[in-house]
Amino acid sequence: MKRIIILEKKLSSATQNSFNYLFWADVPLTHQIKYIQPATFVSAYVDATTTELNALRTGTIAERVDILSFSPGESVPSIKATLVKRFNQFQSEVNGDETWKFYGTFFDGTSWTMGGI
Repeated sequence: MKRIIILEKKLSSATQNSFNYLFWADVPLTHQIKYIQPATFVSAYVDATTTELNALRTGTIAERVDILSFSPGESVPSIKATLVKRFNQFQSEVNGDETWKFYGTFFDGTSWTMGGI
């Protein structure tokens, strides 16, 4: 599966360029419910396959779209390394996401029952 996809290169000015890009990160099974998308969800990557769209819609893959700005003299290996570093940070965020750690935890008047996904 693709992980980093360049969507567009923009020549912003003589001193600044940028790439619009997206990341597709694997979502751990216990976190997938948070990432589920509606059946009508469309990726920013218009050439996403049916399999890729299904993975995004079912929450097994998370998508993040962002912009990377760089100077015109920046080397291609440096830009690629920056994107890989950002992707790895995103994957770590998805893996460590504890947003719903206590979802459904409740107190019944006597004791607490732990929930969580």
